[in-house]
Amino acid sequence: MKKWISVCLTLMLALALAAPAAAADRTAAPARPSGVSVQVNGKNVTFPNASPAVINGRTMVPMRAVLETLGAEVDYDGETKTVQAKLGDVSLTHVIGTDAIQTASGEKLTMDTTSYVKNGSTLVPLRFFSQALGYEVYWDEGARTAVVIDKAAAVAKIDEGFTILNDLQAKQRQTLEGDLAIAMDFSGEAKLLDSINGDKALPFSMKLSVIYGAEAMNAEGTMDLSALAALMEEEDPETAKAMEPLLKDLSFKMIYGESMWVQMPALAPILGLTEADAWLKTGDVPALSAMGMNAGSSTIGGTLYALAEMADAEVPVNIYEDLTKAAQLLTSVMGDKTFTKTGEDYSWKLDEAKTAQLAEALGASAVDFPFTMEMTIKADGSSTFSMALSMDELTMSLSGASNQTESTVKGQFQIKNVCDVTFQGSSKISASDKAPVTAPPADAAVIDLDDYAAAPLTGADLGVIGGADGPTAILTASKLAVELLPAIAIAAYSYMALIPMIQPPLMKLLTTKEARQVKMSQLRKVSQTEKIIFPIAVTIFVVLLIPDTAPLIGMLMLGNLFRECGVTERLSDTAQNALINIVTIPLGLSVGFKATASSFLTFQTLSIIALGLTAFLLSTAGGLILGDVMYVLTKGKVNPLIGSAGVSAVPMAARVAQNVGQKENPSNFLLMHAMGPNVAGVIGSACAAGFMIKVFGG
Repeated sequence: MKKWISVCLTLMLALALAAPAAAADRTAAPARPSGVSVQVNGKNVTFPNASPAVINGRTMVPMRAVLETLGAEVDYDGETKTVQAKLGDVSLTHVIGTDAIQTASGEKLTMDTTSYVKNGSTLVPLRFFSQALGYEVYWDEGARTAVVIDKAAAVAKIDEGFTILNDLQAKQRQTLEGDLAIAMDFSGEAKLLDSINGDKALPFSMKLSVIYGAEAMNAEGTMDLSALAALMEEEDPETAKAMEPLLKDLSFKMIYGESMWVQMPALAPILGLTEADAWLKTGDVPALSAMGMNAGSSTIGGTLYALAEMADAEVPVNIYEDLTKAAQLLTSVMGDKTFTKTGEDYSWKLDEAKTAQLAEALGASAVDFPFTMEMTIKADGSSTFSMALSMDELTMSLSGASNQTESTVKGQFQIKNVCDVTFQGSSKISASDKAPVTAPPADAAVIDLDDYAAAPLTGADLGVIGGADGPTAILTASKLAVELLPAIAIAAYSYMALIPMIQPPLMKLLTTKEARQVKMSQLRKVSQTEKIIFPIAVTIFVVLLIPDTAPLIGMLMLGNLFRECGVTERLSDTAQNALINIVTIPLGLSVGFKATASSFLTFQTLSIIALGLTAFLLSTAGGLILGDVMYVLTKGKVNPLIGSAGVSAVPMAARVAQNVGQKENPSNFLLMHAMGPNVAGVIGSACAAGFMIKVFGG
């Protein structure tokens, strides 16, 4: 099981290009370099005489070393001080000391600065010369490195190994040109299995229409998610009744151009909007063409490059390496050599045997991969695919077909004695008689979300609410967005108080009745020595790992040590009672004083509270899902309910897990088991806060 998960994650990370890993590499990088480096196609350039330098915001580099690394032929005429560079069909001429470049066709290009001579080397603006020769240029501030990549060559090299998939893509696009119209229809039924009270069928559906252009995309659709209200009915019938009409007909519109606009009337009352048809506008977004997602042609290589460019936008020194690794892995999985030709058709299959070979190539050992995927590509440009998964009590199947204008898919997802989900969908693509709009009508009500950003939001100051830890949320907000501290603090403490209402519905949704009834074995007795070593070891390890967590972890573990060491009873009693009360009162008052009506009763505050709830729900769901995984891996020895306690609300979250578990099985006692993930949630929240303060707080 472990190896199977490892291989799956490796494949996913390859296709997503491991953005978080790249960020982690940067975080762990050595001290910021003082000089300037140049990287060309993943390799650092050596400069024997003069070094590169940043002059007035421009990276100036010794011309010959860079041009020759790029693959250009360089000639120099000492008498006229003229340099000629030729790369393929591109030829450039430049006179040292000027700002002009002459092309072979006679076109004159003007640089934004002049070249100059230093230590016998001619320094020119890297970006201008490289782009004139057709290269992509990036600047990595953290590494102080100018990155130059021959995108055309890199994409072409990757595409050499994907001629079959690229040919399929080309055939399925060749019948349509210009703007496209796409109509999608998706529906299904989730059947909750209950042998005592009878099965419950919950239908769901979505219809979507899209107009797709070269630089813009419009989407409009409706969703029927009333099944979610039905799931809430047993736990909270009043809320379910109120939510049912809202979820029954959830309509939305989206415009993607230079910015993104979203219109969803159902959100208006939740966000406090006075106009239900108002458009919510985000900031600048990447162009469709830059992401390889426009209606024009694209290849596997081009798409991988666009993904690498987005994933490593903050660390462009990693683009070429990540692109190369992802391409190598994807080639080994779906490259031309993995297909079998029969007549004019091609077939592809990934099963346990092939996965074992891939795992061996990755350095893994035994692989348990009960997953089969197959695809057939026909000469006319149509294709079919299927996949199946069967493990323990879970089975899943998916199949579909596509041609130049239509696609269909159907599938089934089953958990033994729990649920049986079936779904089907179809899409049709045709030439559109109108182009996508790039913005809402001039007279439309538009709410620019940037206008509500009183402080620069990183998402970290909101995401920390998901830990349900008031002190952690306050410290993070004070470092990253002090203007939002009242709203963030109130949201964090509110969700801590509402844990008994928020968590139980998620517990029932994400766990099975059988799993909730599991009785866990008695925990071993913890010695006094272990109790004393624990806070000391945690403090040393965590603070050395993430120094910014010291205020949170240090105080938490100091109180723990007071209580457990057995020789500071007076200090322990004071810390638990008098001192905490003295601190809490001024803390609450100071936060309250900042929550004035003019700054608190705003759309931004309501958005923070809504997003904070989302973060908290995701934290709880993540813990429950991991609990489900542990339940499966231990063959039913771990009750997944304790996963919900993996937030920082101690001991309330553990008590909720205990109460829900005891309702399912009156003889169950999960409190002390749940305290483990509960305390881990406190430590994890502090670590996450310290990391985000370090990364986003400067």
